[in-house]
Amino acid sequence: MRHSNCPGQLRAYGGKCAISGCSEAGVLQAAQILAVRKGGGHALHNGLLLRADLHNLFDLGS
Repeated sequence: MRHSNCPGQLRAYGGKCAISGCSEAGVLQAAQILAVRKGGGHALHNGLLLRADLHNLFDLGS
C-alpha cells in the first residue's frame, strides 16, 4: 500500500509514523508488514503507518 490517505492506519497510529513519530500527513504511507504476494493481506493488523522514506527502506528489506 502506498496511500497517504489510509484512515485505518492513521487512526491506529494516532496520525504518526510508527518509527519516527512524524505527523505530517502528506508524507505518511500505509505499509504492509507481510506483502500480499507473501500471504499478507490488506488488513489493519498487517499494516504500519510509516513516513515515505522509511516505507521505502522497509520494503527494501523485504
